[in-house]
Amino acid sequence: MSKRKRMVLTSVVTLLVILLGFIGYVGVRIIPTLNTITKLTDGFYMMDYLVHYDVDKMMEGITDEGAVYEYGASQLLFADADINLSGIGCTTFNTVNENKEHLFGRNFDYTDGFVMLLWTHPDNGYTSVSTVDLDLISQGGEPDNYFSSLYTLYAPFACVDGMNEKGLCIAVLELETDATYQSTDNPDLTTTTIIRAVLDRAANVEEAIKIFESYDMHDDLDVKCAYHYHVTDANGDSIVIEYVNGEINRIDPQDNVNYQVVANYYLTKGIKDTNGFGQERVATATNALMKANGILSKDQAMDVLQSVGVDKQNWFGYECSTLWSVVYNTNDLTYDVCYKLDYNTVYTFSLLNPEEYTVRTNK
Repeated sequence: MSKRKRMVLTSVVTLLVILLGFIGYVGVRIIPTLNTITKLTDGFYMMDYLVHYDVDKMMEGITDEGAVYEYGASQLLFADADINLSGIGCTTFNTVNENKEHLFGRNFDYTDGFVMLLWTHPDNGYTSVSTVDLDLISQGGEPDNYFSSLYTLYAPFACVDGMNEKGLCIAVLELETDATYQSTDNPDLTTTTIIRAVLDRAANVEEAIKIFESYDMHDDLDVKCAYHYHVTDANGDSIVIEYVNGEINRIDPQDNVNYQVVANYYLTKGIKDTNGFGQERVATATNALMKANGILSKDQAMDVLQSVGVDKQNWFGYECSTLWSVVYNTNDLTYDVCYKLDYNTVYTFSLLNPEEYTVRTNK
């Protein structure tokens, strides 16, 4: 056989191996993942993410939202997406129930969109569940067939709250101020990829803060807003992480209080936050916690979220409503979810058994 023929044959074999590898990857990982998409009700979905993604590669650093898409494409082999986090108004709090189990409550308030509960199982990280507003991925739409649901494969990199198998919880809340864009020798992560990193790698609050301290935060400069993060764990520890003048600031609970309540304004003392909002939501939730001495059942915690839910509020040009309310139990790893202000319908899930869930109607 001539040298030229051997080269052609080698190229053909190489292409065939690549093609077969791609087909195998699609068949083994992608299609089974898309097959797990379950419609819970109109606009509300769940998915068990079976696609492999490399946590270590992500944690080498992602500079901006464009790099998020490039990283996602490198893991998925195809597809495109865009993540936009502007206009978010939310409320979070932590508490404890009568059995001394620690709870984390979260309302996500935003423009109308599709919502997905997402389970992930990284090879070199913790299993977690997170919540994704699919409209934050700009190609968002009803994921009702293979082609229309391909964009959901980017969902792990667009989560805005979640809980991992160690009971670590995290949620992001918007601040109406200039975006944070640090520039040191640390590697970079973006708003949503640092949430992914914390869920995949942090077992408690102290490990979470170390991750934040190890990376430069690169918020999306096009969105023109910043964020702070509420983090809790199975020990009942709670912190809020904010960026002030390019530096990380950690806010712990006040003395003799076992809870924190967070909305859309700075908690760092001395900050002039003229555009901050949500003070009335914090006051309502704090009052409920004070009356209960910081002890609430899961149902009572959901009642607090209902009391601070919003319906068609105009915030900075966005008409926002509560898309979901979730109460995570960081000890037994269950959580209750209400979708779009429907507090008469409560979905209860288990982190470790995503296919086993119940729906309770309160009427």
